[in-house]
Formats: sequence, structure tokens, C-alpha cells
Amino acid sequence: MLLNPGSVLGDRYEIIEKIGSGGMAVVYRGKDKKLDRYVTIKVLREEFIGDEEFIERFRSEACSAARLSHPNIVRVYDVGEDGEINYIVMEYIHGDTLKTAIRKKAPFDSRSTINVAIQIASALSQAHKAHIVHRDIKPQNILVGTDGVVKVTDFGIARAARATTMTTTANAAGSVHYFSPEQARGGYVDEKSDIYSLGITMFEMITGVLPFQGNNSVSIALKHINEELPDIRQYNPNCTPSLEGIIKKATMKKADERYASIDLMLADLMRARTEVAVHAEQERQAEAKERSHAAVAGAAGAAAGAATGIRMSRRAEATKELREAKERAEAERARIRKMEDEAVTAESPLVHRRAESGSHFRENIPAMENVEDATRKADESEIDLIRFRKNEEAPAAEEPQVEGDVNTPLVSFEKYGKRLKISKDDNYEGEYMAVEEVKKSRRPERKRRNPRKEEEYDNERDRKAERRVIAAAIVTAIVLIV
Repeated sequence: MLLNPGSVLGDRYEIIEKIGSGGMAVVYRGKDKKLDRYVTIKVLREEFIGDEEFIERFRSEACSAARLSHPNIVRVYDVGEDGEINYIVMEYIHGDTLKTAIRKKAPFDSRSTINVAIQIASALSQAHKAHIVHRDIKPQNILVGTDGVVKVTDFGIARAARATTMTTTANAAGSVHYFSPEQARGGYVDEKSDIYSLGITMFEMITGVLPFQGNNSVSIALKHINEELPDIRQYNPNCTPSLEGIIKKATMKKADERYASIDLMLADLMRARTEVAVHAEQERQAEAKERSHAAVAGAAGAAAGAATGIRMSRRAEATKELREAKERAEAERARIRKMEDEAVTAESPLVHRRAESGSHFRENIPAMENVEDATRKADESEIDLIRFRKNEEAPAAEEPQVEGDVNTPLVSFEKYGKRLKISKDDNYEGEYMAVEEVKKSRRPERKRRNPRKEEEYDNERDRKAERRVIAAAIVTAIVLIV
């Protein structure tokens, strides 16, 4: 029967609300009016009221559980009856069941699974030392407080339950998923049955699924008896080998092949926790080292990128400045060439533009092979003109005398050689001595340069000397022609 909120049991425990129900009891949150604290009240269902043997065993085992004092066991405060209502008053835990946590967060990691299993094993160790077998270890009977503390409950009810209750109630039928093979066969049950049930609970935590499932409780019980435990790694590859070994040993079909005691299992769980902690610390250090290396590499990359950017910027600026300087020099050369051409054209109409005449100045003078054919008698007016230009343009110069062979150069460059400095960029051979064969270089592997064709012919003194030579040559040629 259900109790309404506000009902009071034993003139002390007030019912506040219903918080759950099971195959043998309905659970309420209540308040101890005498001690002014919240408690958990479990009231036996009506179908067990007429079973005096069950009620007697229920009270006896509840009293045994009340004697247990352990941080991972829910404390039993009181056992009583109010008319036909039999109830147990227990510690109230602010939290939820492990089953709810599995539904929300499973599969757990190895560390969390081991931590929960250690607390459950510690509670079972305390109970087994008091010769109390829980017989119904499952996530529904394990409470997880808001502070992270795990507590095992339902010692008294589990001890009073018979094997026949497995199929007589809905809740007991649900417990068959965690029954040991000997419980499924209805055989002798001892502390090793609790070890098997804890192993199945750990399997569900690490994988998020139950190892054996079926359409009914009988098929599930047969699987517990006949089938091997599924491979844990197919559900959770991150399960550590030590935890996998503990679960397999705790769930062996034969009781003799399991842990001989819960304390041995607890010792293995402690070692597994240490291994997991060491492995986690190594991974943390490795990750920290990787992050450090990545940070150093990133800083180095950023510095290199900045340096590269600076170099590229400086290189671009230098290239721009060089290009501008070349453009300015080219413009200046073009201006100078234009001025030279204009000056030469103004001095004599017989001389073509310097840019188009790349040979000796004698090419602009009539051929001199036959001097007699090229010479005629001059008029008086022409003689006066020649005398006038001679006195005007070269008053201090002596009239050259034509002597020797006609192939002898008409003008000697000796008097200009001392003052005229040929620039390394001047194409003297190519421009003025085209009629002569270029002597072979002593270093034939090196090609002779033609400085006139290069861009650095800008020596003003050389240009002035050149103009003087051209002017003198023109004057001499005119005189010789006359």
C-alpha cells in the first residue's frame, strides 16, 4: 500500500514524498521529527506482510546491517512496525543511483570505474568481515552522493530475499542481469557471489551495456551459466589491461576461479588505480611537452616570418631605389646624347648623327685612294672662304702638310693622347678604328667588351675631348679637300 505525504510512522517519522520503489519495498523521503533530520524510509510491500518467516528474517538481517559502520555503507537508523506496516529507517543520501549515472555518462573511463569499484569493494569487505553477504549487488542498490562518495544500500532486504523472488516480482527479475551462476542455479551463495555481481557492475560501467541480455530472466540466467563474458575492448578500446583482467577474474563461471576474497580484489584495484594514475601523469607530461614544443616552434616561426618580412621589405625598397636610379641615369644619358647630337649637327652639316655613325670619321669624307682625281682647281672665292674660316676657327694652329703615302693617317692623335683618357666604357676600337683589324687578345677565352654599348658612358671630360677631336678632324678634312 502507498503512504500519503504527511503520514507519520511510529509517531516519529513523517512521510514527505515517494522517491522510488522496488520488488519488495517502496522508498520514501521522510523526516525524523525527534532528531530533525531527513531520512530514507523503506516500507515492505503488502504481499510480504503475511509471511512471518520472511518478516523475522528481514528484521534479523536489518539489525545486522545496522551494526555495520563504514563510510561506503548506508547507515541503518531504525527498524520498526506501525500496525501492519514494516519499515526500515536509513540514512538519506543527496544524490542518485549508480544506474542513473551509467545511463547518463557510460561508458566510464578506467579511472572513474576503478574509483567507484574500490568504494564498493571496501563496503563489501566490511560486510564480509561481519559475515553478511549482500546477495544483490547492482547499480540500483548503489548510491552516488553529490560529494562523490559511493554508498551501498539494501543489505537487510537482500539478505532476507529468497531465490524464488527472482521470478515472482518485476524488480527481482531485473536483478538477474547481475546474479552469479550459482544464484541462477539456486545453489549455495557466499561472498564470492558478491564478487561476481561487482564484476558485472564494473563491466556495465566501463562499456555502458550489460554483458548478458535476453527476452526473459530464464534466458539471461542460462547465459550467466553457459556463455563467456564478451570482449570489453569491442565496447571500450581505452579500457586498461589491468582493469580488464580484474573484471574477467571476478566474473569467472566457477566460484573457485574467482578472487578468493574481496580483499584480494580490492588490492588489485588499488594497484590498477596506481598504474592508471602513473599513465595519466605520463600522458599529461607528454602533452605539456608537446604544447611547449609547439609554443617554441610557433614563436620561432613567428620570429622567422617577421625577419623574412623585414628582409623582403628592405629588399623591395632597395630594388625600387635601384630601379628609380637607373631610370634617372637613363633619362640623363638620353638628354646628354640629344645635346651632343644637336651640337655636332650645328658645327658641320657634313657629319651625321653620332648614334648612326659607328665607324671612323673618314667614312664621311670622299675616298682618298686617288688624290689627283679627287683634287680640282679651287676658285678665288673658295680660297678666301677657307682662309677666313681658318683664321676664325683655328688661329693658333699650324696648317698641316700632306706628306707621305695616302694611307698614312691624315691626323695624328699624339698631341691629344696625353690629355685624352679613354674610358673603360668607351668603344674606341669599334667607333674610330673600324678600318683596322682588332688585335687578338692575349686571353682569348675572354670576350672583348664594347663599352660604348654599355650604359655608363657618362664621363663629361671624355665627351669634350671627343668633340674636340671631331671638330679638328672636320677642319683638317675641309682643308685637305680644298
